[in-house]
Amino acid sequence: MKVGRHIPPTHDSIPEFLHRFSEIYNPAALLAIEPRVVAAAASHHRLAWIHPFFDGNGRMTRLFSHAYFIRIGLDAHGLWTIVRGLARNRDRYLLRIFPRWRA
Repeated sequence: MKVGRHIPPTHDSIPEFLHRFSEIYNPAALLAIEPRVVAAAASHHRLAWIHPFFDGNGRMTRLFSHAYFIRIGLDAHGLWTIVRGLARNRDRYLLRIFPRWRA
């Protein structure tokens, strides 16, 4: 599989990548809020990089990030979510990901 110019890990190596992912970004291992916020951003990038699913990786990564923020105590209680924020600027968001995309 190829995603743009990125070639994700082979499907055989996904379990090992996800195991290491869960060790590094485990919020229980991060005591202060600052490292947890950095880990939320870094884990979002890393999960997208691992690209564990054939389809829907972007949606799953955004859902993961939303759940991660809830887990570390930075939930907006339904008032605002990362996914909702991205949806507000869907065309601009898609254009940045897919430069040739047109509405």
